[in-house]
Amino acid sequence: MCGQSGVVVSYSSLERRHIMRKAFHFHRLWPVILLGLSGLFGIGCGETTRVDVEEEIQKQVQLRLQEYYRVANARCQDDLMKEAGDIADSIVLDIARRMKDTLQRPERPIRPERPEQLDLQDSLPLSPFFNKTSSPGDDH
Repeated sequence: MCGQSGVVVSYSSLERRHIMRKAFHFHRLWPVILLGLSGLFGIGCGETTRVDVEEEIQKQVQLRLQEYYRVANARCQDDLMKEAGDIADSIVLDIARRMKDTLQRPERPIRPERPEQLDLQDSLPLSPFFNKTSSPGDDH
């Protein structure tokens, strides 16, 4: 139970089991890791021919072209769906405007004609309301 630099470390039984399981799995994977590394170095040592390089270039070009076409088609489809949605919206709005009920609205009333202007006949002669010659003290 001693750790590094003289520090005493105590592990519980569950922690010891966990550490042992990790070590067990590492020992099980060790041959697989070695086999994989040896295969990796074995492939790298073989000679590649010009034909193999050209084939690999063609494969990569084809993959990139396929990806380009996929993205271009997706963009085109998105644009078409947006335009179709706009057209459908305008059609629905046009139908709604046509179906709007305008028959129940009353008609605008007709403006009546102006009546004739009547001239009044005044039989009394005009006289001033206040007399200029009279003063406030006159009883005239």
